Parts: sequence; C-alpha cells; structure tokens
Amino acid sequence: VRRASSWEAAVKAVNSILQDHIGVSTWRERAWAEGPAWQRNAADHVERIVAGLAELDHDGVAMPFSATTLRQIVGTLLDAPVRRRGDAAGAVTIADIAGAVCIDARHVFVVGLNEGVLPAATVDDLLLGRDLPEPATTVVEGPRSMASRAERAWNAILGSDAVVMATFARTDLRRGGQVYPSPLLAGMPVIHHESHAAGLLAAHALTTAERLARSHDPHLHSPRLARRAVALRARLDPRPTEFDGIVGSHPGLQPRDGAWAITAVERQAVCGLGYFGQFVLRVNEETDAAAILSIEPAERGVLVHAVFEKVVTEWLEIEADQRPSWLRDDHLGAMRQRALELLDELAESIGIQHRLGHAAAWRAERAHILRSIDATLEAESVESSQPVAGEHAFSGVVVVGSQFVGKIDRIDLMSDGGLRVTDFKTSAPTSIRNPLDEGRRLQLPLYAIAADHDRIALAGDKHVDPPAATVRYLHVRDGKAVARDVVIDAALVAEFEGYVRRWLDEITAGHFAPRPHLPNGRCLMCCVDSLGVEELAERARLFGDPDVERGDA
Repeated sequence: VRRASSWEAAVKAVNSILQDHIGVSTWRERAWAEGPAWQRNAADHVERIVAGLAELDHDGVAMPFSATTLRQIVGTLLDAPVRRRGDAAGAVTIADIAGAVCIDARHVFVVGLNEGVLPAATVDDLLLGRDLPEPATTVVEGPRSMASRAERAWNAILGSDAVVMATFARTDLRRGGQVYPSPLLAGMPVIHHESHAAGLLAAHALTTAERLARSHDPHLHSPRLARRAVALRARLDPRPTEFDGIVGSHPGLQPRDGAWAITAVERQAVCGLGYFGQFVLRVNEETDAAAILSIEPAERGVLVHAVFEKVVTEWLEIEADQRPSWLRDDHLGAMRQRALELLDELAESIGIQHRLGHAAAWRAERAHILRSIDATLEAESVESSQPVAGEHAFSGVVVVGSQFVGKIDRIDLMSDGGLRVTDFKTSAPTSIRNPLDEGRRLQLPLYAIAADHDRIALAGDKHVDPPAATVRYLHVRDGKAVARDVVIDAALVAEFEGYVRRWLDEITAGHFAPRPHLPNGRCLMCCVDSLGVEELAERARLFGDPDVERGDA
C-alpha cells in the first residue's frame, strides 16, 4: 500500500488484504451463512468503502494519494462500532421508536422525548446515510412521513398493555441551554428527579444499585457497588482523593529488593496512575491472541532485541584467539544467516501462542525485520567497533542516593577506548528537542553512568584515561538502521538527576496523579475505555501543581 502511486493501485492492494482476512462476498455468503446478518453487512460495507476510494483519482478531485491520507479517510469512515440491534433471545430489544409499531412487550422505556425529537423536526429528518446520493431525499421518505411514522409508533405504545416510562432531559450541558419535553407528553403526569451528579454530592441514593451499595443489611449490601458509588462521588470532589492517585506513603511503594528500575521511574513521569497500577498493584494488560491480526509493536521489539543479543552473545562465547573479526569479510555473511535462523527460531515460540498475527501479515513483517537487521549489520561492518556485551545486567549504580538496576541492550568498545551504549528501538525515529523529554526518557544517561561503572569488567584496564561512555538510540525499522546520538554532558546529567529525584519523591510520598495524555494516548489505569479522559486530564492539571493544597486521602 505504501508503494502505491495512485488511489486505484492502493485500492487493489487493500482489496488483496481484505480477501486474505474476510474472503470475497460469494465465499462469505456460504461460510458465514449461520452467522449474524450484521457481520456480512459490515464486510460488504467495508468493501464498498474501499472500492469507492478509487474515484479519488478522477479529474476534479484535489486529493493526491498518500498512505497517511488513506489512513485518515479509512479511519473516519470505518473506525466506528457496528451497531447491533437488540437480541430477542436476551428478552430485551433496543430499537428506534419508529420500530415500535408492531412490538410486543410488557415494559417499554422511551429515552429522550425532548421537543424536536418526537415528532421529529424537519431539519433533523434531512439526514441520510453517507452512501445515499442527494436525489434519494425525494424518493426514500419525506420529512413529514417520518414524523408521522414516529407519532403512530408513540400512539401504538400508549394503546398497548405495556407499562411505559418515558424520560426527557431538562438541560443540555453541552450547549448550556434548557430543553423541553416533546409536545406529545403534554398533559401526562411528570415526576422530576434530581440529576445523578447532584444526588452523589448530596449523598442521596438515586438508583437501585446505589441503595444496595449503601444498605447496612448484610443480605443486601454489595461491597463492589459501595466501592463504585464512592469512586463516582470522588470524581466530583473538589479535592484530590485516592482515586486521583493521592494514596499516601506506604512501605509497599518501595521496590522489593531496594533497587529501582529506570523504566518504572519513566512510567511515573508519563502517568502516576499508570505507575501505581503496573508497579504497585501489578496490573498488566493482556491482549487476546484471537484479536491479533499482525504482530504487536512490543512483540516485534522483543524479537529484534533477542536476535541482536543472541548474535553478540554467541560471538563473545568463542575463545578470543579463535574469534573472527566482528563483521569483517565472511563473518558478515555468516551473521546475516545466523540472524535469519534466530529470528525464525524465536518467532516459532511466539507463533505457538498465536501472537504473530495473520500468516500473510507475518510474512510481510518478517521481510521488513530481516531487511532492517541486515541494514544494521551492514552499518556496523564499516565501523571500528567491537561488542563487549549484549543485554548487560548492571546493579549498584547510585543516582541521587538511590540504587538502580537494569539491562543495557548493547555495549561496544570503540577505537578510542571509550564505550558506546546502544539502545535498540523498533519504533520510527522522532524529533525531540529535549533528549530527556520532560523526564519521560531517562534510560540513556543512567546507561552511560552504568557503563563507566562496569568499565573494567566490560573492557579491562588496557586503555589509560579512556573517554566517557557515549550513548545512542538505534532505530531498526523499515529496512533501515537510523542512529540518533545523545550528548551526555554535565548539564544533562544535572537535569537527569533532578527528574529522578522528583519522580522518586512522588512515588515515596504516594502521589500518583494522572498526567494529561496526548490526544491519541491511552493508559491502562486512567483511560482504558476512553471514558472520562478529559475530566481526568483537567483534574491532573489542577492537582499536578505542587502549590495546590491537597486533601487527606
């Protein structure tokens, strides 16, 4: 798809991918015959959307092709949940009110009977599906016909034996105005209820679940519902609570062995609640293998790291007098072949767990990874460097009075006697003005300190007064190896120590406030389902200020 030069070529490539995953329409009619109808309809809809993209090549459409534009268009048109009609087998049916003319039910709940909704306003009835042309507005159904159908449905509901409960909103918080009930509710008895938020703040139970949560009767009390009610109320509290990450100091917040990991400290910098969940509560996210279509970025990174570690470790295990020169002459070709073998060996264990994704996707990804590894080995073959450690484990490194442990992806001995630390990345290189990224990237300064700390064990004492260790990111991706050096000077080390001290102080004090995330960011603890992200971000901005008075947790 990336190599396509036109929308037509991209559509052909995408259609080929679709056929690998969902087959053609005639095959789906047979293979999915017993499945739900919405599934076949969704597949057909995806195919129609993709096929329609080829029209963007036509004259008069100012839309040049690019993979980014394709991703944005497809995301806009397709990244929405498929609406499933109510399942009759579950005894509950959810339908538009117009579909209630022939419904047979004992209880009917009609939600949102505000003015302009029933009967529908003319301007609201001119909305048609995006796949219907404008002339269809005069053929499909007129606005008055739609309103009349909804009105007949309402009368049918009232004329039945069902118990009917209808609701309408009194205010529209999004628009800041007052709204009114539908005229069809005129003359009917109305019971006014306080809002859910007002009820939480006033401690009045508004729902059956809340009454159960606050009941003292052991037969009715539900600790889970009680905790949920407390959590909901805490979100409206003007002071920070434990649900905002202000849990207070506790011995369990210290690392078990007394030594810190720099990746954990970086997690605190990204999101305090994320650190609390991952490193205190030990909550980890597990992806359902059945939902993996292509290998996940984390798995790809583990594979690439493991290949480079094995290649270096096997070379270092050869006796020094028999060891071939690193990536010189025939050794380069041998290492390329060995890297291919190692990749397939390591991928086999992941494949058993069904984490490589679809076979076609893995074949393409495997080719990309091999080209990237080849590019990395080729780049190293022209350097005057020699590996001294792969996945080097260090300990006893002290920063601002605290001990740190960890592993360094790769350490090389350079021609000037200095050590070079390499941190392999399988993500695309990004431009960051601050190499520490506001305290979110702290590994390289620590790794430089650790390499110099273990210098004699790594390279011996042959060199007199060697230079300080250097560090770099090496992005192994898209058939390339892109190195990005980071200069470690006194100013950067001082800034690094300042960030470490700040994050460790927060962890020790039990201050795990969520931090504002990027628009496309996602955190397992504070926005796992994308609900309440903005509210959390606003609270994080307020409570993240150290000068703000914090309440007792």
